[in-house]
Formats: sequence, C-alpha cells, structure tokens
Amino acid sequence: MCAEEMMDLIRKETERADLLGGLLLLQSLAGGTGSGLGTYVSELLRDAYPLTPLINHTVWPYSEGEVAVQNYNAALTLAHLHQVSDAVVVIENDTISQVCTKLLKIKRTNFWDMNKVIAHNLAGLLLPSYVSDTDMQPAIPHAIAPARSHRNISLFHDVVQYLCPHPSHKLLCMKTIPQSPQGSISFNTYPWHMWTKHLHQMLIADSKFDG
Repeated sequence: MCAEEMMDLIRKETERADLLGGLLLLQSLAGGTGSGLGTYVSELLRDAYPLTPLINHTVWPYSEGEVAVQNYNAALTLAHLHQVSDAVVVIENDTISQVCTKLLKIKRTNFWDMNKVIAHNLAGLLLPSYVSDTDMQPAIPHAIAPARSHRNISLFHDVVQYLCPHPSHKLLCMKTIPQSPQGSISFNTYPWHMWTKHLHQMLIADSKFDG
C-alpha cells in the first residue's frame, strides 16, 4: 500500500515536468533506511520508468563504523544497485569530513557542513550547461571553418552515455574544485585553464582533495 502511494506521488510529479530527463536518488549505505528502502525504491522506479536514466547518489559510511553491519549493508546495496541503476555515484563520509576540516577550515564539523559539501559537488552534475564546437578545424587548407555551434547537455543522459558506456562500469566518483574557505574565495586569482590543469592533476594522482 505504501509503495503504491509513493509511486503515485512520483508519477504526479513526473507528469508535471515538461521533460523527464532522469531520476536521482540520494541515499546512505550504512543503515537500513538508505540501504534497504533506497534500494527498494530504485527497483520500483526501474520497473516504472525502464527507459529513463536512473542515477543513485550514495554516501559510504565512516570507516570507524556507525552500524555493526554497515559493511554488509554497503556491499549488498551496491551489488543490487549495480543491477537496477544506470550509474552509482559513491562519496565517502571520511572524505567529506576531511574536506570540511582540512580545506574549509571548519573547526567543528556537523552534518549541515557535510551536506553543503555534497550539495556543492552535486551542483556540478545538475546545473544546466552546454558544449561548443570551437575546436573543429577544416580538413582542407584555406577552407571555411564550420560555424560555431552549441549543444545543450542532457545531464542524466550524457552522464550515463559517456561515463558509463559499458553495463559493467557504473560506479562513479566526483572531484570538485575549488575547495576553499568562503572568506578566501574573493582573493583567488586562478584563471580557468589553471583550474582545469589542477583538476587533471587530481585525476592523475587519484586525489580527492584540492590541495
């Protein structure tokens, strides 16, 4: 009965949308609500919307332990989400906590601070954007170059298509820059190409921190 009421609410919201680009679920992996109910909801959504991109944003528990069976919950949840979801974004509580204390210089980190970091990371995935074909060069010398064109990015569809091209490759992580205290952002003078270079170095070193 609860499942029917929940799916009815989701159906009403999707019908209000001009275009259903995808479905995003936020859940934890340690306890029973996030791992159990979140996985069950993902399964229902996959059955109801088989052609709609489904992305799960999951929070990995602290390594020190929150729940006695958190490792089993996390492993079983990821295994099941790998079957029903198009992409699974994994973010660790330990990493978010270290970003707050070491990079953002927050003395006493709370869940509000950690949620702000997570929301900041998700903004890069969810904000509307477009790509421009400015690097296209004519194959024949002195030929007229093609006109500049822009293509709006279909957020969920493009994430699934380009980052998860193979059915077995669904686990994703996010790296975000800059990660600086709010008071020092106005003094930052890095140009855009320096940020992209820094991000590329983070990818090569598999670093989770901007600094």
